[in-house]
Amino acid sequence: MKNLIFILLLAIAAMPARADLLMSKTIRDTYATIQSKDLTNEEKIARLREILKAEQPSALISFIAQVDLSAARSEAMALFRNPETPRQERLRLGKQLLQHLEQPNFIDEYAPFLLALIADGGEAEFMAVKAEGESTAIGELSFMSNGFEGFKAIDFDHFKDSKLAPLLTGCLAAPDRVYGEQSGCIVLGKPGESSGRNTERQHLPIALARLGATEAVPKLAEVVRTHHDIYLRSNAAYAVAFLGNPAERKSIEVFLRNGVKGNYNHWVLYAFGKGLIERGDAAGVEFMSPRYWAGNRDLSETLYYSEEPLKLLATARSADAESVLMEITRLTSLRAGFKISDKGAEPNRARLIARFRQLVEAAEFQQSVRVVRDIASIAADSAEPQIKSVGADAALRLAPAK
Repeated sequence: MKNLIFILLLAIAAMPARADLLMSKTIRDTYATIQSKDLTNEEKIARLREILKAEQPSALISFIAQVDLSAARSEAMALFRNPETPRQERLRLGKQLLQHLEQPNFIDEYAPFLLALIADGGEAEFMAVKAEGESTAIGELSFMSNGFEGFKAIDFDHFKDSKLAPLLTGCLAAPDRVYGEQSGCIVLGKPGESSGRNTERQHLPIALARLGATEAVPKLAEVVRTHHDIYLRSNAAYAVAFLGNPAERKSIEVFLRNGVKGNYNHWVLYAFGKGLIERGDAAGVEFMSPRYWAGNRDLSETLYYSEEPLKLLATARSADAESVLMEITRLTSLRAGFKISDKGAEPNRARLIARFRQLVEAAEFQQSVRVVRDIASIAADSAEPQIKSVGADAALRLAPAK
């Protein structure tokens, strides 16, 4: 329940003043204190302590930060360094200092702390059955490897340790998480019932890839072939593509292609292609096709899912790239959205402009006159001046020499 209150407080902090009609007294008082023009910062912090005295320290600190970032950092650091602070709360504080408070050079202190927690019972902690939302030391490392849960992926460079690879490989067999005590209007399962997935576990293959753990490939391949968690399978396929030798990569590719119409293997092939591209193998470009990731998605979903493949298509030259880009430009939802001529597209204006720029960058990187011409025709039909301008400029830059 406390975690739910914390999430609600974070969301409501940015709401307009009239939202106070929908708030509990605790939330309303917290919001009013932060926004007060009559209180000093010191008085605001003292009042927040009283209002939120029943909450976890990390929840309180998140609101102190909205009043005085320096004070929030100091308090978080003191609690983080205190060995009496419970393990779970120290993990929350560590993530907070990295993510939200951005404590300078904190990674230099956090890395040895987290590695020490992993060495001190980390495997047993991770392999135990836990409720969704409970943090573990290995789980935090897993998230950091993939830039998940707000972590910056570059931070993982501080954790490269040869002893980790066999430990993380074994942890691929960790059990699914279970549902905890539910509250609110969204109930996904009964308390104690398996959720069918484990978010911390699903990023372990990315950690193994970043460790260069080629010895883990057989186990990763087994996960791709047999595991029920699609998210874990996808990341394992990425890791096999990134780490595996030619025979290992080919074996998994054949397996996935043979079952592409079932068990979400099309999505797993997309992740496999990403791994190929990131290891420098342009054969992965084929799997950037929307046939592997688009499905029957609406405009908002298409904008979300197209960002990464377009980014990758601007890094790896391939004979397949032109046809893949043409498939993307001809997605019905995207092509209609670029017109920005109806109310449905308006809320997505900024993302549509960003995705159109990505299309242009990828087409120019691939030196595809055909795609640029198609992009120019999209731009001509758009009501958005930025799309018109970007498309016209690209057509001029790639126009064949006379």
